[in-house]
Amino acid sequence: MMRGLSFIPFMLRFIKRLFTRKNHVDFSAYNPSFIREELIKRCRIVVIDDERPALIDDLSNQGFAVDHDGSGNDTTKIEKNLYDLILLDFGGVGARFGRDEGLSLLRHIKRVNPATFILAYTSKSLKSDQSDFYRLTDATLQKDAGIADSFAKIESSLREALRVDRIWRALVEIGASGTGMKQEVEASVQEALRKRDIKLLEDTLRTKLSNNSGGELVSKLIDKMIDLVGKYTSGTKP
Repeated sequence: MMRGLSFIPFMLRFIKRLFTRKNHVDFSAYNPSFIREELIKRCRIVVIDDERPALIDDLSNQGFAVDHDGSGNDTTKIEKNLYDLILLDFGGVGARFGRDEGLSLLRHIKRVNPATFILAYTSKSLKSDQSDFYRLTDATLQKDAGIADSFAKIESSLREALRVDRIWRALVEIGASGTGMKQEVEASVQEALRKRDIKLLEDTLRTKLSNNSGGELVSKLIDKMIDLVGKYTSGTKP
C-alpha cells in the first residue's frame, strides 16, 4: 500500500509538467549561427573594471565595438540594452549599488536587464558570502587567460547573447506579469510561430508586452528578437 501511495507524487508532477508545457514556446529552432564578422558588425561590449585591461585594445584592434567603464555606477546604457555582453570585474566597481562591489552591481543588472550576457571577469579569490558572483554570472573569463582563449570565450558568449530563446525568456520576465499573462502571451506567440507569420508575432509581442513594465527595454528586445527570427524564417540566416 505504501509503495502504491509513493507513486502518487510522481504522477502528479508528471501531469503538471504535461499541462504546463502545453503552451511552452520553444525558440531554439530559430537561433541563428554567427561567424566572427557578423558578431563584430552586430555586437557591442562593455568592460566594467576599475583598471583598463589590455584586452580592450585587443578587441578594438579586431574591430569589436568595446567600451570601458571604470566604476559601473551608471547603468543607463545597460538598461537601454545598448550592450550585448558585459565583462564584469568584482573589485572596485558598483559602489553605488551596495557594499558587495561587483556582486551588488551584478544583482542590479540582472534586475534591470536580464537579457544581457555577463562574464565574470576576475581572478580574485572571493569569500564564501561573495560566491554568488560566480553563480549569478553567465560564465567566467579569467583575467590571466591567453588572447586565443579570451577571444574564444567572448565570441561564444556573444553567440549565446544573441540566442532568440534567451531574449524571449527576458521578455517574459520583464513584460509578462503573473502566470495568467505569461500563458496568454505564450499561446499567442505559439500560434504566430505555427503560421510562420513574423508580422503577427511582432504585433502580438508589442500588444501583449509593450504596455506592461519594461517600456523602452521591452521595445528594444522585441526589435532584436523580430530581427533574428525574421532572418531565420526568410531563409537568410546570418
